[in-house]
Amino acid sequence: MWHGSLFLRVAACVRACLLQPSYYEQKVQVTPLEAFQHFACLYIKYMQIFRKLEECYHGMVHPQKRIDVKLVLQRVMAHVVQLKLQLVKWNPPN
Repeated sequence: MWHGSLFLRVAACVRACLLQPSYYEQKVQVTPLEAFQHFACLYIKYMQIFRKLEECYHGMVHPQKRIDVKLVLQRVMAHVVQLKLQLVKWNPPN
């Protein structure tokens, strides 16, 4: 049951991250440093979510729940890769 409650908390974190307004939706001019910091914060949050989901996945014993957690885990991994690309794009010059 512990992993089920962990999954619910992680799902709430994912929902909160997805509901944050992005720079693409705001159409506001931002500096590269601001954009980099924004994507860096999102990257850190999603990495934390990824680690919790991974722990949850390995602790699940119900096959149906494992399939659902695996799908969410794959989507979070894809989002982490996208955020990593954004970090490379917005990396401020030294």
